[in-house]
Amino acid sequence: MRKRILPCHVEEYRDGFRYRRKVPGDVREKIGKASWTHNFKPDATLAHIEGTAKRLTFRHDREIAVARGQDVGPVEIDEAQNFAREWLVRPRADQHEMLAYFHSQEPEDLSAADRAFLNALDHGGQYVPEALPLAAALERDKRLYGQERDPKPLDYAADSFVKLIDDKPITSITRGDVSEWLAHQAKDGLSPATIKRRLGALRAVINRAFLDFDYSGRNPFERHRIKNGDGGASDRVPFNVAMIERIDSYCRDNKRLGHETRNILMIMKGTGGGPAEIGGLVLSDVSLDGEIPYVWIRANALRGLKTGETRDRQVPLVGDAMAAARDAVKRANRRTKGSRKNADQIPLFGSWGINGRNADSISAKLNKAIRKAGVPKSKRLTAYSFRHTVKEALRSAAVVDHVQRRLMGHAGQGVADRYGSPRARLAEARDALTAAMEHLGDVDSAIYTAAERIEKKPVCKR
Repeated sequence: MRKRILPCHVEEYRDGFRYRRKVPGDVREKIGKASWTHNFKPDATLAHIEGTAKRLTFRHDREIAVARGQDVGPVEIDEAQNFAREWLVRPRADQHEMLAYFHSQEPEDLSAADRAFLNALDHGGQYVPEALPLAAALERDKRLYGQERDPKPLDYAADSFVKLIDDKPITSITRGDVSEWLAHQAKDGLSPATIKRRLGALRAVINRAFLDFDYSGRNPFERHRIKNGDGGASDRVPFNVAMIERIDSYCRDNKRLGHETRNILMIMKGTGGGPAEIGGLVLSDVSLDGEIPYVWIRANALRGLKTGETRDRQVPLVGDAMAAARDAVKRANRRTKGSRKNADQIPLFGSWGINGRNADSISAKLNKAIRKAGVPKSKRLTAYSFRHTVKEALRSAAVVDHVQRRLMGHAGQGVADRYGSPRARLAEARDALTAAMEHLGDVDSAIYTAAERIEKKPVCKR
């Protein structure tokens, strides 16, 4: 089966597939769990997987509806959709007659079934759950995820958006709305860096709401480019051998360096993951027991992904990354011993979320360590440079393009990007990374400015 045609809530898992659905954040306490899972046998047929997934989805829809106290459940929705589809193929005169009847009624007199039918009729026969307005989504996000976060940046971003565009349901916001808002922010004299932070804050809120409520469609705040943005990823350059030696020496010998900073740096060095991708891992994202240990970089209860599904990937652990991941898992288990939290909710690194800074806080820690290791201070040489370093190493190792894309999380359209079983693809990725580690830092010194060049002798500041 190809990933793009898997049934809803079904994903590739180890040697086969599993049904995995997150419990919406607003009903997790009532339902008593963070997610539902069901593993399929390796020889399960597509028909069996589809049928089971449909039954599980129906059952869990009902649980969610009951937990929310809703009067419209899956049965009513299914009936409303069927009724609406029947009416949509009738003569237009009949449709107008039906709508005229409903419009003559007072809204409070309409039953739940009537409202569900009108909803499906408005959307071509498909019932679409009512989405939260942006302001309500923000307040919900503060309540569930922002207890230790400074609310001002998000408030400024949401207030300016609502004032200019309106307090729309989040599924009704368009990319055009976001582009208009961004242009207005620039016109008001805000710096590119401030605009970028505000965009990222709203993007994260909408990502969490989409995940919690299973809203379909693309987050309208995704994939916008901020002109002259401070420190965009495209400005980074890879580390060379001398820089990597300095970072390795600092991580190995400096006793004051925090274990989380050390482990994140080493996992980034071996996987090409970004600071938020590695720093925001949860325990269930790390698999150490199988034949090929790996980290699963995906949206989770702590954070979304930068560009939607294109960055969702399983990356094998090799070398220093393997040792760092094992140490991080051991520390996380020790830190949360006796906790009732599900592994989907336990951060691999406890500092994630401290003071509400998340990715910014982790990046700052990593960049501070890199500077102390002796890497020249430059906006082009940051923790994110490890991502470019691994990418260059894969090229130097002559790894085929589709495997490079799979490891880096870049979208691919060819058959080769989806070919093979999950285990075969993971083994191929492991071999590619193992080969790439031999070429880590093999870059032409001509890419650096005079201020960015260093001698090969490692330096470790204590």
